[in-house]
Amino acid sequence: MQITGTPSADSLIGTAEDDTVLGGLGTDSLSLNANPAAIRLSLNAFGQWVVESTQGRDLLLGVERLVMADQSQLSLAQRLVAGMAEQHVNHTTSDYQLNQSVAALADGGWLVTWQSYTQDGSGYGVYQQRYGADGKAVGGEARVNTTTASSQDTPVVTGLADGGWLVCWTSYDQDGSATGLYQQRYNRAGETAGAEQQVNSQVEDYQLNASVTSLNDGGWLVCWESYAQDGSGYGVYQQRYGADGLASGEESRVNTLTTGSQNTASVTALTDGGWLVSWMAYSEDGLQSDILQQHYASTGLPVGTETTVNSSSGTLQESPRTTALLDGGWLVTWQAPQADGNATDIYQQRYAANGNPAAGETRVNSTVADYQLNASTCGLADGGWLVCWESYNQDGSGYGVYQQRYNAQGIAQGGEVRVNSFTSGSQGTPSVAALPDGGWVISWTSYEQEDTSSGIYQQRYSAAGAPVGTGTPTLTGDQHDNWLQFSGLQSIELEGAGGNDHLEGGSGNDRLNGGTGTDTLTGGLGNDTYVIDSSGDRIIESSTLTAETDSVQSSVTWTLGANLERLTLTGSNAINGTGNALANTLTGNTGNNILNGGAGADTLAGGLGNDLYVVDNSHDVISETSTLGSEVDGVLSLISWTLGANQENLLLGGSTAINGTGNGLTNALTGNAAANVLNGGAGADTLTGGLGNDTYVVDNSGDVISETSTLGSEVDGVLSLVNWTLGANLENLLLVGSTAINGMGNSLANSLAGNAAANTLNGGAGSDTLTGGGGADRFVLDNSATGDLISDFLSGTDKLVLDNSGLGGIGDKDALLEGALLRSAAGGFSTSAELVVFSSNISGSITATAASANIGSATSAYAIGDSRIFAVDNGSQTAVYQFKAVDTDAAVESHELKLLGTLNSAQTAIGDYLFQA
Repeated sequence: MQITGTPSADSLIGTAEDDTVLGGLGTDSLSLNANPAAIRLSLNAFGQWVVESTQGRDLLLGVERLVMADQSQLSLAQRLVAGMAEQHVNHTTSDYQLNQSVAALADGGWLVTWQSYTQDGSGYGVYQQRYGADGKAVGGEARVNTTTASSQDTPVVTGLADGGWLVCWTSYDQDGSATGLYQQRYNRAGETAGAEQQVNSQVEDYQLNASVTSLNDGGWLVCWESYAQDGSGYGVYQQRYGADGLASGEESRVNTLTTGSQNTASVTALTDGGWLVSWMAYSEDGLQSDILQQHYASTGLPVGTETTVNSSSGTLQESPRTTALLDGGWLVTWQAPQADGNATDIYQQRYAANGNPAAGETRVNSTVADYQLNASTCGLADGGWLVCWESYNQDGSGYGVYQQRYNAQGIAQGGEVRVNSFTSGSQGTPSVAALPDGGWVISWTSYEQEDTSSGIYQQRYSAAGAPVGTGTPTLTGDQHDNWLQFSGLQSIELEGAGGNDHLEGGSGNDRLNGGTGTDTLTGGLGNDTYVIDSSGDRIIESSTLTAETDSVQSSVTWTLGANLERLTLTGSNAINGTGNALANTLTGNTGNNILNGGAGADTLAGGLGNDLYVVDNSHDVISETSTLGSEVDGVLSLISWTLGANQENLLLGGSTAINGTGNGLTNALTGNAAANVLNGGAGADTLTGGLGNDTYVVDNSGDVISETSTLGSEVDGVLSLVNWTLGANLENLLLVGSTAINGMGNSLANSLAGNAAANTLNGGAGSDTLTGGGGADRFVLDNSATGDLISDFLSGTDKLVLDNSGLGGIGDKDALLEGALLRSAAGGFSTSAELVVFSSNISGSITATAASANIGSATSAYAIGDSRIFAVDNGSQTAVYQFKAVDTDAAVESHELKLLGTLNSAQTAIGDYLFQA
């Protein structure tokens, strides 16, 4: 049953039948006596709303609101923004807009031009609207003609190689005689390139019905019909222009045959740089006509002579249209009457690049009732082509626009398809242009769609032949508990508004926003987006297709459920986001966020705020783009991790032995309870190991190590590229790199190792092990408990440095080593000798008793408190002792000797020793 509204806002009531509801103008509503949970909406192939309920299946045209049995309401988006619906081109809707032409542009968009009545103040004027590659209007409609007196009409347009375009039209009385042709060039920015320009040189009588094509050299060609110029009725003429916009030569006649009239010319540029003109040639009596064509080379010279296109003759063959094909050939279409003369059909003839016809002429339209007229055609990127035309009464009301696609072999792809979704009144005179993406766009004039006048509409198609819209259809609920259920492949936006809503999308890329309340959102197939604002919201994503990417936008703390890949936190509150086992992408808001990707290789992006990232997979990626110095962003890692750009802190979690590395910032790295390697990298870093045998890597004197564990079973070490002193609870120090740097121990039993350069190693208090490595190293011996072990001392290269202050003073307690002696036997040395080195070997291990025997007595008595240094060896090791007299005799007794250090090398020389104050 058909239910029809008025031009005002209507409240319409559905029946128990399958209704077609025509709301008309105004904001119209349809009431259905059905429970909201039993109502499901979809879009048909023309972007029109279809509602299925217990009252049947209803088609909604111009209906903006549904009212359910419980008085809850759904708002339907206007058809103009529906995902697959035709699009209104002209903004000015008063009077008549018609005779449109469309052309593709180099940027992937297109341009539509048309004539509009009284809009420029006098008769018809020419207007245009540009569209981008995304299908959205670029700016508003604009007038093309500068001269507005009388009328300017029947515009045509072509896209130029430089990204601009050229519009040509017929102007009345402007050239001083009847009608003439004018053109306006535009650059790629949409600015006029020069003033409007007269095309025809011959101005007597009528020049009209232009056709224009862009050429491979960057220029273009205009052809038209001119009355009486060839001596008999109308003739076809052409004018070529270069890329500079200047005319190339003079206008020239195209038709060789001049008897009768030759008119309605159509021109297309060919891939070889030439072009093809087709036209209609009338007999002298005007009772029959043929379609003729002339091929031109890129030089502008004719290729052969004019030829007849149609194989059937004796009737009126009319309205030729020509398009180039990818293989270098071309296609000509035209209309011809059926045998009984009561209807017309659309025919086509394909030509190869050499000009030979490919098979014979064929009928395009499969529906043969009534009239099929005014074809337009374009070659497609796949080598095929598309023909569109107007067909009378096929869509049930006046004329409608239909199309048929062909592949590169000339085989029809599917059947003919209606283009216009609005079918009341008439829709006709289509114009089609192929787009760079492989699709196409068709524009047409629609009558009565804008009340009683006419307007320009268009429909874009993808390379697959599917309608493409400029927006997404939307269903919006109200403050009640709404059920918004959609079926179909199209993408949809479901907006619940208030209440506890149930939203269910179809198989497209849907956006589900429950609004306030506790909502249940079900996406299904497609790349769906869920909008969450309550912790009580529920998402059901049942599709497990790995090719899909489903997203959540949440203004509250949220954890991704099954089959969801992306989470974006919105607003500015400090909220958190958690992933699942998939490879997730988590994005924070401007607040302080915790982002935890969970299992899987996740990408985490915090943005502004002091963010914390939780990682557990070596393929996790952190993107922290904020460079604000006031922010502190951290990472909690369950695996070995290196801080990326703009991240300050790293905390190792879990109980596994893993490592942490900083970056060029001032970092704080904290280990877990296991053995960690913490490397702050460049910058003054703070490294905290905690429990476990930790290793710290430092490269900046401003680095700080905090080792708080006092467990004696732990061994914590430092790898240093700079001078370094071990802090509390640190046992080992290894100098690395190639620079001469120094290492200092603490009160523990340390192990200090140098690098290949000259190092100074001082174990400090405690029994330390010192290894110099390569280079001329210095080992500092001071007051350790049981003496240090020097593992690689090389006599003549390395030095033993005796710390006077640390040892309480040697000899006269200055920094000079005075009276040093080398003795081969015990005794015989002066008490003034501050250092005595013995070359005779001790048998067996070196002990204080054995050393005392090897040293013997001085030549005179020591005073109590005198302190000297003695060095003895056993052929494989050297021991350095500090002697401190406890009585006033000359003997050096074992109880007066304290071991300062043991060298894993035999025999030292006097020159190996130094004092330091």
